[in-house]
Amino acid sequence: MASFTEACNGGACIKQKSNSAKLDSLGDRMMYRLAYRNLGGHESLVASHSINVGTTTGVRWYEIRSPRTTPVVFQQSTFSPNSTFRWMPSIAMDKLGDLAVGYSASSTFVNPGVRYAARLASDPLNTLQTETVMVSGGGAQDSGAGGRWGDYSTMTVD
Repeated sequence: MASFTEACNGGACIKQKSNSAKLDSLGDRMMYRLAYRNLGGHESLVASHSINVGTTTGVRWYEIRSPRTTPVVFQQSTFSPNSTFRWMPSIAMDKLGDLAVGYSASSTFVNPGVRYAARLASDPLNTLQTETVMVSGGGAQDSGAGGRWGDYSTMTVD
C-alpha cells in the first residue's frame, strides 16, 4: 500500500469560493462504505478516504482482493487531477467489476459540489476515467456548521 498523509491532518483545510471558512476533511478516517463484491472468480473489497496531495487534497481508493484468505491490494490510486480539493469519497463496484467513486469538490474558484469518476473493469489498473460534475454547488458553507459539508453521502449499486 502506498504511503499517505491524511487530508488536512484530519482537520479542516478545504477551501471554498467566496468564503474564508474552511471545510472539515474528515481525513482521519476511511469513508463510508467498505463495499464487498463476490465476482465469482474472486472476491473484492473497495474502500476510499481523503489524503493530502501537495497543497490540496485528493481521493485515495483501493481494491483489496481475497479478503477472506490472503488479502492483497490488487489496485490503488490517488485521484487529484488539478488543484481543486477532493474529499469525502464513497466507492462502489458492480457485478462486472466496474468502479464508481463519488466525492465532494471545492476550491477558491468552485463552490462545494459533488463529482464522480469511474473505471471499467477493462480499463488499465490503478486508473479512473475523467471526472464528471454531478452537482455544482450554489454557495459556500459558513463556519456555523462546524465546517461539515456533505459527510453523509454514499455510493451504492442499484
